Amino acid sequence: MANTNPHDALFKATMSHPSEVEALVRGFLPAIISENLDFTTLQMENTAYISADLRDYFSDISYSCLWKGDADKPPVQITLLLEHKSYLPDNIHLQLLRYITECYQYQYRNGDKLLHLVLPIVVYHGDEEWKVRDFADHFDLPHPDLKRYIPFFSYELLDLSHVSNETLFQLNTGSCYAALSYSTNSGETRQCSCICWENL
Repeated sequence: MANTNPHDALFKATMSHPSEVEALVRGFLPAIISENLDFTTLQMENTAYISADLRDYFSDISYSCLWKGDADKPPVQITLLLEHKSYLPDNIHLQLLRYITECYQYQYRNGDKLLHLVLPIVVYHGDEEWKVRDFADHFDLPHPDLKRYIPFFSYELLDLSHVSNETLFQLNTGSCYAALSYSTNSGETRQCSCICWENL
């Protein structure tokens, strides 16, 4: 079943603009990421290679951006995978792993000698509390030494239930503020964000 959630539609429409993605990354991601990405190279990627069944569950927004190089090291490409969730998934790692794997397979088929990093960013606005867990926490292991056979990766979580409306308003662009604040549960905030969106 295709994803027809209005929150997802607004999020996807907003994040189709590089300036809004830049505002989100600068506003909420760790400094090691936001201060080292060259946002002048930020561009949306074609995700036609993603299988149809995955598109039913993902916002399908992916950007490439160069990591700033130095005199001795050239810039490195990074892929930003943005995913919007209005509910608490049973196992976000399994969902992200499928998407990430398809991204890496696409890179490999394109002849890339070295794969470039895919950085998952999950934006969540559901009612239940999101508890960040390791992928290994979903396994019933007979011995802790077996943990090394489990794929290890992490993701950045933006849980809007822990972000004030004032913080969102401090973003550089009104549309990014509108898309994120619309995802909160407050009627007052939702009305304000709709006005902001309509006046862009």
